Amino acid sequence: MCPPSTAYALHRAWPEMELRLVANAGHSMYDPAITHELVAATDALRLTSAARAAELQPGPRLAAQRQAPR
Repeated sequence: MCPPSTAYALHRAWPEMELRLVANAGHSMYDPAITHELVAATDALRLTSAARAAELQPGPRLAAQRQAPR
């Protein structure tokens, strides 16, 4: 949601980011094409975050050890 030149400069500084230029879209988050991309990006972030959180959860063995009385 910024001018293409600014978005490209950010992408050069942060190459891991995914840059999407939305053709024929306005400069508003209410433009249907922009809204579509924002929702898609938010969904992707949610899925990535959930997957990473699952990786950080202790396995059943470690969880059982933590719950065992000492």
